[in-house]
Amino acid sequence: MTKPPTNKTKKPPAYLFHRASGHARVRILGQDVYLGKYGSTKSKEKYAVVLAEYAATGAAPRDDTPTTIAEIAVRFLADADHRYRKNGRRTSEFSNMQYAAEVLVETFGPLPAADFTPRALRIVRQAMIDRRWSRKSINRMTSRVRRIFRWGVAEGLVDAGVWQALSALDGLRRGADGVVDRPRIRPVPPPAIDAIQPHVAPPVWAMVELQRLTGMRSGEVVIMRGVDLDVSGDVWLYRPASHKTEHHDIERIVEIGPRGQIVVSRFLCGDPNQYLFRPPGGQGARGGVHYREKTAGGVSGRRVGDRYTPGSYRRSISRACKLAGIDGWTPHRLRHTFATEVRRLFGVEVARVMLGHRSAITTEIYAEADRQAASKAALAAF
Repeated sequence: MTKPPTNKTKKPPAYLFHRASGHARVRILGQDVYLGKYGSTKSKEKYAVVLAEYAATGAAPRDDTPTTIAEIAVRFLADADHRYRKNGRRTSEFSNMQYAAEVLVETFGPLPAADFTPRALRIVRQAMIDRRWSRKSINRMTSRVRRIFRWGVAEGLVDAGVWQALSALDGLRRGADGVVDRPRIRPVPPPAIDAIQPHVAPPVWAMVELQRLTGMRSGEVVIMRGVDLDVSGDVWLYRPASHKTEHHDIERIVEIGPRGQIVVSRFLCGDPNQYLFRPPGGQGARGGVHYREKTAGGVSGRRVGDRYTPGSYRRSISRACKLAGIDGWTPHRLRHTFATEVRRLFGVEVARVMLGHRSAITTEIYAEADRQAASKAALAAF
């Protein structure tokens, strides 16, 4: 028995929202066509034109108009949404690239990418200065704008000469007119560290002590597990499951000396896969319980996870500083405290290695020599 004829027609490709960039897009034959700001009249008009061309030719539309800066930025963010991820989540660098792209598009979005010059980049940088961003942030953001154009070169969207010319613009120097220079990050004075101990939970104080003794990042200390520790030697070696420079294929090793070993030992448990420093009441990702936390407005409850995050760890210290009546400080400054002490005792090269600042181009021979020096430092003083 044959099926009766049908009058159903294929639905046209949908008008879609690209979350990373805030622009509209339509996918035709596997090719994304970006239409402009989502919901705008211009984007809907372009959508109608694209559909008409597709209906007439049956092929993906060809766009012979010059590629604009806005189009490169949108396509870059679409690609970056996949590349700047760690453990399934966007990294902070993706947000930074969004900020850089936002200023770029606001300033020169409709301009053909081929017409973007170092002078135009200087104007983009001035827009950042007008936003009262700090000098170091502006220099980093300017480099990110260059990175967008470098990506455009690799994708065949802009000539290599455009990107190469942008390197002619030097970075801002300290003291430049109208540019904000933030105070240098200073080590935390020992009395300010000790003052918060009565006002934090034992796991938080243990993490503070460990950062003070090893210089590890807060993102490294909050994920410490028994399975990541090698306790076979005089100096324990901690290899974080995730760290800041892992995408460069650099191994991160934290040396833990005798004093740090005492801190860690108090939290080692039978399950090597369990996080060492868990919030009060935490029972794991699946069985998290509620605990009552006093707030300015009374009492509130929130779910406790199986470990602290860098944010919750930082907030615990911030609250403790207020309760102790001292100026606030962040966990990141503990790295500066550690670096200052190690540099004083053992020199800058040992401090560089122990902080995880090893360059990706350092040879394995020099890396091994540095590692031995770092282990001696950990055993002697930490």
